[in-house]
Amino acid sequence: MIIIPLNAQERAQSGFSHKIVSVASDWTDKTSGTAYSILPALGTAASPTGSVTLPAGTIITKCAVNVTTAATHASTVVMTIGDGGSAARFFPSTTVKTTGSTPGTTTAVPYVYPAADTIDATLTVGAGALSTLTTLVMEIYFSIADNSLQLQQS
Repeated sequence: MIIIPLNAQERAQSGFSHKIVSVASDWTDKTSGTAYSILPALGTAASPTGSVTLPAGTIITKCAVNVTTAATHASTVVMTIGDGGSAARFFPSTTVKTTGSTPGTTTAVPYVYPAADTIDATLTVGAGALSTLTTLVMEIYFSIADNSLQLQQS
């Protein structure tokens, strides 16, 4: 998983401040239906929500997902994006088995974090395990309105 802070021109064109690129191999060692932190860092099986958090006062103004290579799996594959308070705060349950761009369609944004937290993604397969996920490339975009937050490419 790569976290990319967008430059000024990209921010002006898209309205987003950060892009996360995630591929199938980011998920094949994870448990279906479990939330894993994706911002500010990818969680692990031992520590799904990680130990690094976004500071209190961070403001998320929008989210979108662009699936550039659809997930290949024998079953359904859906994703939500949220946090410790709401698993789908920024992105409702949506298939990642088709390509295309989907804006987050929740009324929860803008959202100001009252306390430190992580942004989490949950991938859920209808049957089977994420270990059999063979393809998936998606770009997850966020607009983060907090000039004190300096997320670096990882």
